[in-house]
Amino acid sequence: MSFTPDGRVHYYASPGVDRLKSRDRIGSFFPYSCRAQKFNSFFFNVISRNDAKHWSTPWVIDNPYVHVATRSSLARKGAVRPGPARAAGDRGPLRIPETLGRQRLQPQHDQPQQHR
Repeated sequence: MSFTPDGRVHYYASPGVDRLKSRDRIGSFFPYSCRAQKFNSFFFNVISRNDAKHWSTPWVIDNPYVHVATRSSLARKGAVRPGPARAAGDRGPLRIPETLGRQRLQPQHDQPQQHR
C-alpha cells in the first residue's frame, strides 16, 4: 500500500519476491470513503487454519518495507530522507522524523458517516 497527498490509498501486488513497480498497482481508492491524511500503523491480517498443514492463501508477504517522508523533512535543505525499514541483519539506525511520533492520528472522512 502507498498513500499520496490527495488521500488515496494505492494497492500493489506481484508474484514472486521482486520489488514492486508502478505496473504492479492493482487499484487506488478512498477506502470507506475516507481520505488518508496520517499514517498510524500497518499490519497484515492473514488467517489460516493454524494446523501446520494448510495454507490460507496461495501467496505470502515477503520483505515488507515502510518508507516515510514528511513535508517538513523534504523541505529542509540537507535533511536526511528516511529510507526503507531495515531488513533483518541490516546495520545502522532507521531514521524517522522526530515529528512523526508526535502527530495525533485520526481518520478523516469526506462526509460525516451515519452509523446504525
